[in-house]
Amino acid sequence: LRSGETGWPPARTFLLLALFADVFPTTDKTHPVTTPAALFLGNVLAHCAVRSRREAVAAVVASALAAAYSAPAGRVFPEAISLLTGLIHAAAGDEEVAWSEGLATRVAEQVGGPWLGLDSKDDAADDDSDFSFVERRGLSLPSMIATFGASSAFSKKDPDWLPGGGTARTAALAAAASTLNVLLSPARATPSAREWLAPARD
Repeated sequence: LRSGETGWPPARTFLLLALFADVFPTTDKTHPVTTPAALFLGNVLAHCAVRSRREAVAAVVASALAAAYSAPAGRVFPEAISLLTGLIHAAAGDEEVAWSEGLATRVAEQVGGPWLGLDSKDDAADDDSDFSFVERRGLSLPSMIATFGASSAFSKKDPDWLPGGGTARTAALAAAASTLNVLLSPARATPSAREWLAPARD
């Protein structure tokens, strides 16, 4: 990786992986297309660091794709579960409790901060007069996928910029919680489920 890069794939890669999950069977034990795609997603979720809000959205999208590949077959995707619990736990941090408290060191280093959380600074940024109504309104998660990697003036100036501001972060956090619930359906019967979920529950 070049200096400052974290390894997250561009939006076109996410769209291609989503297409593979729709076209090819994800329930086969092994498949020449979906098995390598799932392994690629696992590597992305295990090794790519989150260093901005837009990368946090990318992590949620990648985890949703992991659920599309694993949930129909009842498989467990531990990389996605670990990253999502870290993002959700970090978003709940406040001035009295550090966002990383209770997270494993590896997960805390990967998550990097409370990217999906809201604070007064975020609220002030959302009121910036430079943002038009179109840029400030709440957008869907697919719209945020399209915005990830977009060459807009705001995204170049601020890597934390998202269309919709605080509304977009709230949508991403809700999507993270919903995706985690899907991923946990086959994982709840495993002995390690309680350990995985501890940060998000606390």
